Amino acid sequence: PTRRRPRSGPVKKVNLCDEGAHIMTESQLDELFAALMVEGQWRPYPASTLRRQVDGWNFEDGIRTSPPKHLGFLSDLVAILWAALQYRHGESVIPMQMLLCLYTSSEDGCPDHRHATRQLTLSLGRQRCLKVDGYRYWMGHGDMVELDGQYHGVPPSAPEDVYVGPRISINLFYALRSLSLIHI
Repeated sequence: PTRRRPRSGPVKKVNLCDEGAHIMTESQLDELFAALMVEGQWRPYPASTLRRQVDGWNFEDGIRTSPPKHLGFLSDLVAILWAALQYRHGESVIPMQMLLCLYTSSEDGCPDHRHATRQLTLSLGRQRCLKVDGYRYWMGHGDMVELDGQYHGVPPSAPEDVYVGPRISINLFYALRSLSLIHI
């Protein structure tokens, strides 16, 4: 089989509270953000030119393993997001990793990079810029994008940006069952 080509260009941003989504309420997002700020076992991300903190877990052999005990409150959200991904793609989704990133200051960021897997990113907390293939998206509380190999990153806040607080991104990495035999 041949290797699939990464998608490029703009991505669609949706909010979990929008009329079309109705996945979570604003107060549920607030509670989730507050719980992650308190319960997350945040540690510095190694080997990065920009600072951020991370938490998360890997899925063993593509099985939807439960979150670690300190993140157990994410189980319902993860189940909802997996179901939404399977519905969107019309096929089984193979989970690979859940990576949580915490940006606590205007200097925090994530350099431009790409993954050989698909990724769903959900933003919680204060608005921050997400760059995807040169496009800039202001990701607010509850905003979500799906990436498929695009270059992306979170630049530090520019001096003209008003930094007002921390942001957490919840990143689900996955593959589609139909592509699981292709080297991804």
